[in-house]
Amino acid sequence: MRRRLLIIFGLFALLALAVPVAALYYLAFTESGLAFIVDHVPRQIGSMKLHLGSARGTLARGITLGRLEIDQERVHIIAENISGRIALAPLLWQTIYTPDLRAERVFVQVRRRVRPIQKRTPRFLPPGLIVRVDRARVEAATLVTTNGRRFDGTDVQTSGFARHRTIRFLEAAFQLNTLRISGNATLHADDPMRLEIESRVVIEPGGQPAWVFAGSAKGDLNAVDVSAQITAPFRADIEGRALDLTRGWHWEATSQVHDFDLRTWGGNGALGRISGKLELRGDAKGFSAQGPLTPAGLGVGAFDTYFEGAYAERVVNARRIELLHPHSGANVTGSGTIGIVPNGPELDLSGTWRNFRWPLDAESAPVRSDQGEFEMRGVWPYELRSGGSLSVRDLQPIGFETVSPPARTHL
Repeated sequence: MRRRLLIIFGLFALLALAVPVAALYYLAFTESGLAFIVDHVPRQIGSMKLHLGSARGTLARGITLGRLEIDQERVHIIAENISGRIALAPLLWQTIYTPDLRAERVFVQVRRRVRPIQKRTPRFLPPGLIVRVDRARVEAATLVTTNGRRFDGTDVQTSGFARHRTIRFLEAAFQLNTLRISGNATLHADDPMRLEIESRVVIEPGGQPAWVFAGSAKGDLNAVDVSAQITAPFRADIEGRALDLTRGWHWEATSQVHDFDLRTWGGNGALGRISGKLELRGDAKGFSAQGPLTPAGLGVGAFDTYFEGAYAERVVNARRIELLHPHSGANVTGSGTIGIVPNGPELDLSGTWRNFRWPLDAESAPVRSDQGEFEMRGVWPYELRSGGSLSVRDLQPIGFETVSPPARTHL
C-alpha cells in the first residue's frame, strides 16, 4: 500500500513538473506560443496605449515584430521591423535581457505636459524589473521635440540597461546629417528628470575642415550645466547652462576662443590668430555672441564683436554682424547668409562701415573713409564690391568703387 502511494505521489509530482515545463516550452519555443503572448499583452496600461503588429519566430530563438507603437501623454513611439532574442534564464530574476536588438526605423515624438504633475515618485520601470541590451541598432530614427523641431538620424547604436529609477546608455552613437555623435548618458527618474551626459561630436561638412567637440552635461530639465571644448578647426573652451528644457528652452554660455584662424578656410593671414572671450546665448529662434576679439595679425588690440543669427538647413542666417574698434571708433555692420557648402563657406553678406582709418591705432592716420558700403558673395576667392568716401592726408574726400576679383577701381 505504501509503495502504491509513493508511486502515485511520484506521478503527481512528475505531472506537476511537466505541466509548467510544457507550458514554458510552448510559450518560448513555438510560434503559436509567441502568438499567444502577443495576443494577451494588455493593449492599455494606465494612460499608455500599446499596439503590437504581426510577430514571427519564437521567444527563445528570436522574434521579428512588424510594428510596436506606444502612445502616452508625454511621448509617442513607433518602431518598425524589430528583431531580437530574449534570454530565458534571466527572466527568473525579473531581468529582460537581449544580447542583440535591431529595428529598421524608430519615430519618437515628445509632447508637452497637458495635465498637472502628479504627486508620486517618478519611475521608468516597476520595482525589481531590469531591462538590459548589449547591442541595439536602428537604421533610421526621427525625434520630434516639444517645440516641433525634427531631427533625423541614421546608424543609431547603443547598449545599456534600465532599472526602476535609472536608465544608462553605456555606449551610444548616431549620425545626424554631417554630425557624428557618440558618448554615454545616465537618466534619473526625478521630477524634473536628472541627467548626466558625456559626448563627442564630429562635424564633417564636405570640402571643409572637420569640427570636433567634446563635452559633458549634468543637471535636470530645469537647468543643465554644460562644459565643452572645441579642439578643431580651432581651440575654444565653453562653460554654460541649458535652461527650461521642457517648455521655453534656452541656453547661455561663456566661450574663451584661443586661436581662430581664417587661413583654415582658405583666407589670407592678415588677421592672424584671433582670440578673445564671448558671451553666448540662444533659444529656438536663434543665437547670439558678444565680446572682445583680438586679431593678432593687425596689432591694434581688441574689436568689440556682436553677432545675432540662426541656423537651419545648412545655412547661417546672420541677422546682424557688428565690429567696433574702440580706440579709433571704426565700425562695421552687416547681415546676410553663410552657406555650409563643399569648399565653402558660401557668403552673401552686405553692410556698411563708418569712421575707418588706416592705421587704426594712429591718431593722424593718412588714410580715412568716413563711410561706405560693401557686398561679399560666393565662395573663396570671394567677390567683393565696396564703395564710399576716401581721403588721403590733407586732400579733399573723393568717392570710390572697387570690385574684386577681377580688380577694378573707379575714382
